[in-house]
Amino acid sequence: MNSLSEVPVEGLLNHSYVLLISMDGKILYKNEKWNTVIGSNDAIQSVFDLITPFEIPKLKAVITHLAESHESSVSYSFKANNLFGNENCFEAKFYFFQDETENKILILADNVTDNVRLTNRLIFGFENSSDVIYEIDILNKRYNYVSPACFELFEITPEQALNIRPGELESRIHIDDYNAVHNHFRSICKMPGSGKKSFFIRYRYHHSRSGLKWVIDRHTVFYNSNSKPYLLIGNIRDITDLQYSYEMVARNERMFKGIVENSIDIISMLDRDGVIKFISPSIEPILGYKPEEIINKHPFEFIDPSMHEEVAKTMKALLENPGQVIESEMYFRYVTGRDVYLRSKFINYLDEPHIKAILGSTQDITGQKLSELKLKESFTELNHIINNTDDPIWSVDHEMKLTVFNQAFKSMIEQFFGFTPEAGQHLFDTIVEHGHPDQTECRMYFQAALNGNKIQFDRVYEFGNLRVSMDYSISPLCNPEGMVTGVTCFGRNITDKVVIHQQLQNQNEELKKANRELDRFVYSMSHDLRSPVASALGLVQVMELETKEADALKHLHMLKRRLSRLDSLIDDILVFVKQRKEELKPEEIDFYEMVEFILENRGYREETPDIELTVKLENNFPVVTDRAKLTTILENLISNAIKYRDPVKGTLKLHISCSPSAEQVIIKVKDNGIGVADKHKEKIFDMFFRASSLSNGSGLGLYIVKENLESMQGSIQLESVLMEGSLFTVQFRNYFQFNSINQPHDESTKNHLDNR
Repeated sequence: MNSLSEVPVEGLLNHSYVLLISMDGKILYKNEKWNTVIGSNDAIQSVFDLITPFEIPKLKAVITHLAESHESSVSYSFKANNLFGNENCFEAKFYFFQDETENKILILADNVTDNVRLTNRLIFGFENSSDVIYEIDILNKRYNYVSPACFELFEITPEQALNIRPGELESRIHIDDYNAVHNHFRSICKMPGSGKKSFFIRYRYHHSRSGLKWVIDRHTVFYNSNSKPYLLIGNIRDITDLQYSYEMVARNERMFKGIVENSIDIISMLDRDGVIKFISPSIEPILGYKPEEIINKHPFEFIDPSMHEEVAKTMKALLENPGQVIESEMYFRYVTGRDVYLRSKFINYLDEPHIKAILGSTQDITGQKLSELKLKESFTELNHIINNTDDPIWSVDHEMKLTVFNQAFKSMIEQFFGFTPEAGQHLFDTIVEHGHPDQTECRMYFQAALNGNKIQFDRVYEFGNLRVSMDYSISPLCNPEGMVTGVTCFGRNITDKVVIHQQLQNQNEELKKANRELDRFVYSMSHDLRSPVASALGLVQVMELETKEADALKHLHMLKRRLSRLDSLIDDILVFVKQRKEELKPEEIDFYEMVEFILENRGYREETPDIELTVKLENNFPVVTDRAKLTTILENLISNAIKYRDPVKGTLKLHISCSPSAEQVIIKVKDNGIGVADKHKEKIFDMFFRASSLSNGSGLGLYIVKENLESMQGSIQLESVLMEGSLFTVQFRNYFQFNSINQPHDESTKNHLDNR
């Protein structure tokens, strides 16, 4: 038996059938995996003895081509007979290199027999498959083959499919998916390439009996010698009941896991001095060098100088431990100067006569290292933030024992309870032991959090004349499996907030009283002023009739203008006071014109020229409600969308729809702005509440919207995802039965906006 067959090359290339041959096909080395196929037959001395006879001319041509061309490697598939006379199929990579004595070829092969057999079984299974199997002639735009399952899924027989153009079936694709599907197939059928490329797309399809179906379409495009796509073979599966096919996911996971775990990014061969004698083409995408630029060079020429010591250390370990796998991690310099972090495995085969080299495999782990560094920096920053905040933060385990806490918590416990907390300490028992009241209520809150609930509560502590109010928020801590392992608590001193809140309440009552008195004063003042102003206007008119002097008429005219302006101001004040108390005045609304008038009158189009606005009226049912109130609602929602737009997205997409019915009107305003965090959604309609630091308003806009809607027997809801956008849904009663138009809608809206 060839002694080289026992060399543990599998330690480096355990997924490959390895052969080292001379240029005349003589086997210089084969690994033990070949014994599983051909046995340990010493009579097999040539690679031509391994393969089936009809493969010999092709293999000789491959070897000749590799020797005569400038290529460092070629791919080739062949068949070999096993111990039982059955054929085995292999896919191989042939690497050409030179050593001190002769030219040699390194062959790395994978046994794909099972895949070939599976393909044959699949071909026979097409006709009985529930999936739709199809083949499209791209050049002639026609189906070459469609399996019988086409009738069940798409309600068309294979014979009918063969007589139509492929694009005709797109008419039944869901409207939201149509453009994506159309553009996908149009793109891949025009994209140049070589060999074959695989794609997939998922979309919805209308079925006359079953309604809307979800399907996943996986397909492969084949390219001719001119790099043009000429054939598309696909498989369509109904995934309505299970959008994500667990079988497909599991199969893909196994496939990709096998590739990741068993693939070798760079295969290299080094001599005793560390000079590179062979390197695979995969070095180019990783380090930017072509193989011929690296061969016969020492790593010191392109490795970071700080890594020279690591390289020397690795080489020493390899020379002292032949046959053992030696691992190392180091920075290499990319061809453009960028550092790339690589993890390598090497085996010393310098003493093996047919190898005489150090074999290595190298993997790019730059992304992993950068992520670890960034995670470490983030953890340091987070730890710094937590320990420098004035709010106490701490965690307990499922036994309510302290695990971690910040400096603010330590200071709070020392101030409130007179002892220094320690990790592993039972917090509530220790508090009681130091003479403080029973902590049953707090224990209940923490136990509720251990049961998976989020709890918020307040506590008041009294120290002589000092009264401290604290607000606590408790959340469960879960492990990656979702099991609750402890509780985290965030505290906040709200003493000043409570005091300010009480002061605000008192001030609010005073403001209400002052507001009522101001209303009475304004109303009374307006009425008291109206009579003398009206009398003065009458006297001016009489004087204009009695005098002919130019200067006098000029002065009377000026006086009349001033009195008219004062009279108009008094009217405006009276209208303002009256509107605060008057009831709803329904009238029919032209929704499109109202939106357009708001945009133009408020200057939003000039402020936001790149706004992408869509206004849609779902049906022609009349909208009858209070014009001024509806104008205020729409103006505030549009203003918010513009104010809180996302500058990263560039274009503001604003969609406004109105759906009136006999009972109610539903208006939706959707944008792609910065959105609203979940914790703010319940408070966003409160008076003076502002959810974003970007806001420069009073915080009354949405409160006014809500108040108007309550007077209109309506409501407003918010759906929002942070950094994705918001959807406001407004609904209110439709007063179409009181269809009385008080004034032209454009003038009414204009007057409302001008008075703001």
